[in-house]
Amino acid sequence: MPRSRFSFYLIFLGSSYYISRATITAEDPDELHVRYEGQIMLRRINDVPGATEQQLRWNIDSVTLDWTH
Repeated sequence: MPRSRFSFYLIFLGSSYYISRATITAEDPDELHVRYEGQIMLRRINDVPGATEQQLRWNIDSVTLDWTH
């Protein structure tokens, strides 16, 4: 996976984690601009016996976003 100054990659207890900063911008129903910032954590199981195909793929583990404006 690509690395940047806002991302990092961990291997812990049979799983790999990739954490990256995220920014989402949009318009609310009143057409006002909104912005959310935070981090997204992806996780996958590392070839553990009995792991399913889904577990061996990267999956969103958690998303932490704060409204900034």
